[in-house]
Amino acid sequence: MESSEYAIETPYGVLEGVAAVEKGEDGFERVWLERENTLKTTLGPLVPKFGERDGRPSLVLRNGVLLEAELERPLEVPTPAGLYRGDWVAFYPNGALESVGCRRHETPVLTFDLGYEPFAVAVAKLSFYRGGALREILFAEGAQAEVRPEPYWKIKTRFGLTVHETGQIHSLEPAYPVKAITPCGTYDAYDPNAKQSAGGPWSLRFDTQARITAVTTAGDRVYVRPISGVHYAAYAPDLSGERPVPLRLEFDYETEKALIVQPDGQEALYAFEDEFIIYPNAKLGCEASECEACGLCD
Repeated sequence: MESSEYAIETPYGVLEGVAAVEKGEDGFERVWLERENTLKTTLGPLVPKFGERDGRPSLVLRNGVLLEAELERPLEVPTPAGLYRGDWVAFYPNGALESVGCRRHETPVLTFDLGYEPFAVAVAKLSFYRGGALREILFAEGAQAEVRPEPYWKIKTRFGLTVHETGQIHSLEPAYPVKAITPCGTYDAYDPNAKQSAGGPWSLRFDTQARITAVTTAGDRVYVRPISGVHYAAYAPDLSGERPVPLRLEFDYETEKALIVQPDGQEALYAFEDEFIIYPNAKLGCEASECEACGLCD
C-alpha cells in the first residue's frame, strides 16, 4: 500500500489529500482520502468518505474508472424504486448506477410495487441493470417481507429477491417451507443453506409469467417414471450430515423438460409428461431404497 498525501487526476475531478492507495495486479486501485473531495458523476456531485486510513476505502477504481465510493454523508439517490438514502454507491464502467446501499447508517424502508401486491421492507442494498431497471433487492439483516409473486400465493420472504429486467419477480428466498406448484408436482420449497447474499438468483425462481422455473427442497423426495418406462428412479435430499444438501428441480416451459440436480451434483432430465410421485422426506434422513420396508410416509 502506497502512503503519503498527494493528488490523483481522474475523469471525475482531481482527488486531493490522497492518504493511501492499494494497487492490485488486476487493475483495481483502492484509495483512502484525508481531505474532502467532490466527484462529478452520473448521480451528480458526490463527496467520498475521508479522514479514515483503515476499514473500507473511500473509492475503488479500475484502470482509472470509478467503480465504488463510500460517501461521507448519506445521499438521496433517485432509483426506479424511489429515493433511496444510501452511504455507498457502485457504478458500471460506463458510469451507470450499478448498486446503492446503506452500510453505516439506518437502513431505509421502501415500498415496491412488484408481483401482484406492493410490499414494504427495510433495504440494505438495491442493484440495477445497465439500462437502469431494478435487478435485486437485498433486505436489511433480519428483515422479511410478505411478497405475492402469483395472484393467489403470498410468501414470507427473507434475505431478498431479484427482478426480471421487464419488472416481474425473478427469484426469492422463502423464510420457511412453502408449497410450490410446478408442472411436475408440488414441493416444499425451502433452502436451509441460503445466505444473506446469494451472489445470484435466489432458490425459488419464476419466469415473466409468474411460472416456477426452479425450486429447491430439503423436505421432499421424488420418484420418477418415464412415460414409456416401467421402473421408478428415486431422488432425495441428503439429510445424513450436519449440513443438509437439498434437491433442486428446474423447469423449461419451452421444451417441457424438468432437470433434477441431486445432492452430489449429478443431473437427470425428464419430460413434463413423465410420472412424478412426491413424498415427504423423513427427518431422520432415510434412503429412498428403504421405503419398501419402512412405510413411514404412507
